Amino acid sequence: MIEASKYLPAWRKAVCVAAVKAVEDEVWEKPAGPIELAVTFYLERPSSIKQAKRPMPIKPPDLDKLVRGICDALSDAGVWEDDAQVVKLTAFKEYADTRAPGCAIEVSAL
Repeated sequence: MIEASKYLPAWRKAVCVAAVKAVEDEVWEKPAGPIELAVTFYLERPSSIKQAKRPMPIKPPDLDKLVRGICDALSDAGVWEDDAQVVKLTAFKEYADTRAPGCAIEVSAL
């Protein structure tokens, strides 16, 4: 499969590196069972789009594609055996008006 975004490989690598560090810092034990994943993506607001005009990021990138990239990166990082273990998912896109662009990720065993 070929990804449509030229930014995806670098994004996945950055997420993977951060996840490996988090796993090491937290002495993470890889869950064998079902997992809950919560992700909030903080996207840079285009300078031409004012908050009053578009308060939420309703344009690409698509939320499902962002989540897929996160799941693949967390698999690469060894956070879990397989992203098929994710049985509960909460995901949001927001503009990074008050913080740096990026994402916040929470992984919990159920």
